[in-house]
Amino acid sequence: MGKSTGSEETELEGKLQSKKADLKEKYSDLKEKIAGKINDKLDEKEEDKVNQ
Repeated sequence: MGKSTGSEETELEGKLQSKKADLKEKYSDLKEKIAGKINDKLDEKEEDKVNQ
């Protein structure tokens, strides 16, 4: 990013912004997976109660 201007600081800022965006996306994906697993477990327990 910053290579065209020759500014090391600008290049670093661009790299950090990119890494931050990647981390946010991975965090969001992780939250979705965890929520899905919790919902699955809760559904299993609810089904067990109904089948008793």
